[in-house]
Amino acid sequence: MTPQELVTANSITPEISGSPLVAFYAQLNRFRKHAGQAEFPLAAGTITPDAAYTALLLLQARLVSGLVSLPDPAVLQEQQKLEAAMRDAVGYVSPRLVEVTQTLAIYGDLIGLPVAKVGITTSALRKKPNPAVILGLLALLGLSGWGAYRYWQRTKIG
Repeated sequence: MTPQELVTANSITPEISGSPLVAFYAQLNRFRKHAGQAEFPLAAGTITPDAAYTALLLLQARLVSGLVSLPDPAVLQEQQKLEAAMRDAVGYVSPRLVEVTQTLAIYGDLIGLPVAKVGITTSALRKKPNPAVILGLLALLGLSGWGAYRYWQRTKIG
């Protein structure tokens, strides 16, 4: 298995069941319900401008919360892309519907919102971790601790 396949196999990217558009609205409704706003109807059709703007604002909020804790030029670039996308929110969200929906699902999970009623109904963050990855991390921690101890032993005075 290649490193790319391993990352993909153990990814937290949530899977959408049913209509991607209904799943998109369900993810938006997680945030709207939390904010005490009226929910979007869960119906297939087209993306409304209101829904597209809401999605862009949520994506920007996600980036800003990450930027506060870890300033990164790539995050700033993404923020600028989202600001430019506000001119045509539907045109930005429509071809990226699945990606936007999955990103909103993960963001909602991270901030502790209840899972959606349809589309993505399980938390991507609650998937069982791969035991090989856990053992590898524990081995890496053990080796780094041993290395730090050996370094300390060689450099201590007295």
